Amino acid sequence: MDAERLPAGVRSTMASFLTAELTTVSAKGSPQTWPVLPSIEWKSGRIAIATSIGLPQKAYNIRRRPDVSLLFSEPTGSGLTDPLSVLIEGSAEVSDTLFTSLSQIDDADVRAALDRDALALLRRQPAVGIYASNPVARALMDWYFFRLLVMVTPRRISWGRGNPREWDALDVA
Repeated sequence: MDAERLPAGVRSTMASFLTAELTTVSAKGSPQTWPVLPSIEWKSGRIAIATSIGLPQKAYNIRRRPDVSLLFSEPTGSGLTDPLSVLIEGSAEVSDTLFTSLSQIDDADVRAALDRDALALLRRQPAVGIYASNPVARALMDWYFFRLLVMVTPRRISWGRGNPREWDALDVA
């Protein structure tokens, strides 16, 4: 994905939204959607998502069928007024290695993107940091802090307002 080819409104939505909706395909072929914190790694054009092993269905689905979509549709907390909605269609890969610290991620650009967005989340929702730093909470929820890295490579990006059939689109693969 060449960020320079994207309109400014699309880049702004992707950079500012706190969450997106990740859709995978279940073993039975039905879509399954979860809110995620996507981190755009602009240099490579890939999108990083750190997912808990305690909620592994995303990883199972992606390993079985890597076709995914990410929809940026909820602007709460983004600071944007009347932003575009952005739909990314692509393929995803799930790491085989668990991590509990961003320092364990080998790719410096991906690590920086995840770190940037984790800090932004803590600034916008400081209670998350208080909860995560509590030793009792971490001991009771240790399974939640073991993470897998999901990397999404976009193939097509669509954007607009209102009826998605009227949106603009760009093939990026």
